[in-house]
Amino acid sequence: CINGSKFYYRRRTSGSHCLDDASQVQTESCSCLLTDFECSPGYRRSKDGICLPKSHYILTQDCSCHDNNTLVTKRRGYVK
Repeated sequence: CINGSKFYYRRRTSGSHCLDDASQVQTESCSCLLTDFECSPGYRRSKDGICLPKSHYILTQDCSCHDNNTLVTKRRGYVK
């Protein structure tokens, strides 16, 4: 599942590395799972699939936003 879609390609000849035209590509919607995303640098994947900060890594801010004059820092731990 990549960005909510699965792609299926049909080859005319077994072992062929080329695709004749785009009409042979079929897509299907799918739900993304945590395992479909990589962990950000400084994060590691836990046994239950969640990206957690590494203990020895100094985290930097992924996103700093101002919400009602309050600085809000968001760290997601995942790479899109």
